[in-house]
Amino acid sequence: MRRQVERLIGVDLSPRMVAEAERRAVYDDLAVGDALAFLEASAPAAFDLILAADTFCYFGDLKPVLAACRRALKENGLLAFSVEAFEGEGFRLKETLRFAHARAYVAEAAREAGLKRLLMQAVSTRLEAGADAPGLVCVLTMRNLRPRPTAGGR
Repeated sequence: MRRQVERLIGVDLSPRMVAEAERRAVYDDLAVGDALAFLEASAPAAFDLILAADTFCYFGDLKPVLAACRRALKENGLLAFSVEAFEGEGFRLKETLRFAHARAYVAEAAREAGLKRLLMQAVSTRLEAGADAPGLVCVLTMRNLRPRPTAGGR
């Protein structure tokens, strides 16, 4: 991402992860803390892009964090994230102490937060005990997507 953005900010609960990120000198700013609290404390419309790779698996209920992302995104901003997935409803805590989310739940939480889905693709998000862990990669936007006109102009 470094080459794709002007400014890159990282947030992690773990001081060791932040120290490792500092050592790599990739980020412009780093913060030790909770991602939800960081987003809630950010100015409205502060970010063009929020990327949460292998982060939302530590949130059960995605609704508060998605709402915070929506508030923190600029108009036409993007939220890209991954979650571990399972067939079922809602979300559940796995034996790994990571949450898995049902596809329908993620879509519902996004809608409730006022975010529109651009992509929700089934992928393997990680290896777990040597096997692919089912997951989703999602890209959402806060922009008002208007329907394309039909050939007749309507």
